[in-house]
Amino acid sequence: MIMLAAGPVETFDEKDLVARLVNDNKALWNKLLQNNFCQKQMKTQSATDQKTLDGFKWYMRQDFLYITKLGIYEANRGLKATNTQDFETSMDRVGKCAKYAKDHLKMCTTTPPNGLGIEESTILATPETKALQQYVALLLDAADKENWVMSAVAMIPCIQSYYLIAEDLYRNSVHKDTPWHKLWTEENVKYKSSTERQKSGYPRCAIRQKINQLPSSIL
Repeated sequence: MIMLAAGPVETFDEKDLVARLVNDNKALWNKLLQNNFCQKQMKTQSATDQKTLDGFKWYMRQDFLYITKLGIYEANRGLKATNTQDFETSMDRVGKCAKYAKDHLKMCTTTPPNGLGIEESTILATPETKALQQYVALLLDAADKENWVMSAVAMIPCIQSYYLIAEDLYRNSVHKDTPWHKLWTEENVKYKSSTERQKSGYPRCAIRQKINQLPSSIL
């Protein structure tokens, strides 16, 4: 991967379509990677900072909803498959989304330091933010209108940015003993292989279209 948290470099493998996309959308991509909450709070604040902890808990509640809705996206993608292998791949991902959602709920409700200690009734009653609604709508629209291969493009900004933000925080956070470092950064930095799998196979123009459709409120 040619990306660093500071931004894209000019030289990259022309076969790396994700890198080409990023290079074509530097300003937008950097805005996503350098968002204020990650850079000014998660990276610098200690575990005793209540504002950052509250913000992280709210984010994790939204992430629970997002993960759960990914199962719907994958199921809808499966209906666009033209062969058994692709259909089974989507159905396997539905199962993974369900497990991930259950694990995420457990982590949010588990008593610290292994979780966030949020009441399960609070998690399950979480209202969706406008940004979440917009991004989920983008995913579902792709699953509905695109073929099985192209509908996967909508997930690229999420997978790539999660890993790169986590990598930056893992390397550069002032405090490594915070709940957000343990429960988010250390978990998401494990997914380098997922970003590598996206390096090829997607038409450049289609990826650019999807990243340009990201709601400005999440940036």
